[in-house]
Amino acid sequence: MEALQALYDCGWIEKEAADDLTQSYWFLRNLEHRLQMVADQQTHKIPEDKTEFEPIAAMFGETDFRKFEHRSEKTLQREEHYYA
Repeated sequence: MEALQALYDCGWIEKEAADDLTQSYWFLRNLEHRLQMVADQQTHKIPEDKTEFEPIAAMFGETDFRKFEHRSEKTLQREEHYYA
């Protein structure tokens, strides 16, 4: 978070980018932790089988799996946009 703030302070990125990347970072870190809890091992892979992804959505308090899936995809797309 400090690095993103420093990039913004130096004019390398816009405030919106710093805010988006901060939000994405925390969402993805929480997603990673939940993936690891479910897998009971260190992993960074989102399950391909959607039924395995549903408990993770529930850990986020999301009852609508498709909404959570959409949020996850949008977060990853936003990250890719900034890094591209």
